[in-house]
Amino acid sequence: VNGQIVERHLDGRPLRMAGTTLDITARKSAEQDLGAENELLSLALRMGRLGYYYRDAATQDVFWPPETFDIWGADPLKGTPPLDWLLSTIHPDDRDNFQACVRDPSWTEMEQDFRIMRPDGQLRHIRGQTIRQRCDDGEIVSSYGVYQDITQFREMQTALVEGEARFRSVFETSGAGILIADDDGEVRYINTAFANMLGYKVVDIVGRGLETLNPEDEEDPVLDHVDDLRAGVKTN
Repeated sequence: VNGQIVERHLDGRPLRMAGTTLDITARKSAEQDLGAENELLSLALRMGRLGYYYRDAATQDVFWPPETFDIWGADPLKGTPPLDWLLSTIHPDDRDNFQACVRDPSWTEMEQDFRIMRPDGQLRHIRGQTIRQRCDDGEIVSSYGVYQDITQFREMQTALVEGEARFRSVFETSGAGILIADDDGEVRYINTAFANMLGYKVVDIVGRGLETLNPEDEEDPVLDHVDDLRAGVKTN
């Protein structure tokens, strides 16, 4: 509603008013839909540990949403950090490569992994992908990109590698015979101790069927055990 008093009594009291009314139901509905979409976008970014940025090459203005501040551990009340601050957070071993990519004007799309040190001292692994927009003469007019915090993935990857290394160490150095076969009875792994017990070299056993490791005229307890496991029978 928009209106104003157009005539008053001599004593100043309103006599007549004129105005307009506008049905803004559609606009309010659109605003609510936009608000819901923004909330969903924010939720998706947080769940995916994602942030993004937009930079205007002419004005040097950079926009960060709250999710990007969260990744870097920066204070949004202080505004988007300048490039010097951003570079200072890059891990020293990754900084030269990161700076080289920033200063190289030749690329249009770039993906790179790097580490950052947050103000709270936490080390984070980041995967970034940036796209540059150019005008007809090739000059960069803007750039935008996505950052993903892949710290958890890197930690899981490291733990997996370390776990596999520990397993292989135990597997190879154990004095007990250890053999791993698939559901078809084909040997996938065997340690040296077990190979020596059977009178073979490791390379001569891997890939063979268990049935080939025992003379035909002898019963094979290993094969019997495999058959029991397939049938769901617990054995010792």
